[in-house]
Amino acid sequence: GRLGQKPAAQHAAPAPGPERPLAPPMVMASPVQPLPRAAPAPTRESAAAASSALPNAATSTFGGEVGDFTDSLALLAIHGFGQGSVQMVPLHMAMVAATVANGGAMMKPYVVAKTLAHNGTELSSTSPEVWRRPISPATAATLNTFMVGVAKEGTAKCCLALAGGVQAAAKTGTAQLNAPGETQRSHAWITAFAPAEAPRVAVAVMLKGVNAQISAGTGGTLAGPVAKVLLDRALKVVPQ
Repeated sequence: GRLGQKPAAQHAAPAPGPERPLAPPMVMASPVQPLPRAAPAPTRESAAAASSALPNAATSTFGGEVGDFTDSLALLAIHGFGQGSVQMVPLHMAMVAATVANGGAMMKPYVVAKTLAHNGTELSSTSPEVWRRPISPATAATLNTFMVGVAKEGTAKCCLALAGGVQAAAKTGTAQLNAPGETQRSHAWITAFAPAEAPRVAVAVMLKGVNAQISAGTGGTLAGPVAKVLLDRALKVVPQ
């Protein structure tokens, strides 16, 4: 999806792992728009540009290089569901949800949609541009179905019934912060998009695990209500 605004400084957080049974949330919204007819292939330069668009921007990390996991499928699996030293920037998580919504195409994020002169004349504008294609359309369709299940009868069932009966798709999670033997501290996450059948907006919400109340909660019960408000309001203003 075409990414909207990005805050001046991103903060990487451990990626959400499987769901486990207050501070202000960190939220990202991503309007999802049709893909351009012709999209350039992603390059290392475009990846670098995306990660350095703003000063002091943090980047996500999988906790190692490809070679580190070659001889350890167990380690790859653990990092694959967000444990270990994996860290995820909230904007990146919104991009992941938008990738599923866009049938496998991850769009290049940008900060400024258009630049206007003092009299309202448009000086320049930014168009949607494909950055990467990390998953196939078939995989995206499968994930869409799974994420609808999360919203309808899974860990987001409690809190993601959108206005007007619009169907959302979501994935909830928690991100463990503490080392073994320390007091449990976890971020509460949710990423979602809507409408599931014709997506227009994708969001990611993270509540920092600064206290026991948040750490003992779940992504669905804590971050889910924030995502619902974001999606309900965004769908009113994002064009169909």
